[in-house]
Amino acid sequence: MQILACDVADRSAAAALMAHIFEQQPPLNAVIHAAGVLDDAVITSLTPQRIDTVLRPKVDAAWNLHELTRDLNLSAFIVFSSMAGITGAPGQANYAAANTFLDALASHRQATGLPAISLAWGLWEQASTMTGHLRGSDLARIQRAGLVR
Repeated sequence: MQILACDVADRSAAAALMAHIFEQQPPLNAVIHAAGVLDDAVITSLTPQRIDTVLRPKVDAAWNLHELTRDLNLSAFIVFSSMAGITGAPGQANYAAANTFLDALASHRQATGLPAISLAWGLWEQASTMTGHLRGSDLARIQRAGLVR
């Protein structure tokens, strides 16, 4: 097993990574896309740059991985999305859109006979770089919306 890294949202870098992987044995048999970036803002404050900050690592990267591997015999293509794409989240229109795309990409792959799973995570129990800033009032609001950790 190898662990390799690159900016898969950059199509050229992703293609170069895949070319390197295709030279290896055993061949690539699974893809796990686990990107996540936040740039929260009310919708009237979203700029193209703020939208791109969130969509690029989720949407562009997942699409590149899809296109570069769709002709391979993968056993798994897993993307990590978020409940925000299903339930929405205050100030996270860009994040919700990015995660909805991941869910739709998994559905598209399944409809064309390709393996795909989209795991729509809720709020994690442990604080992370994406949730460490949440205060008690934030967590109470989230819980009132029906999501608990």
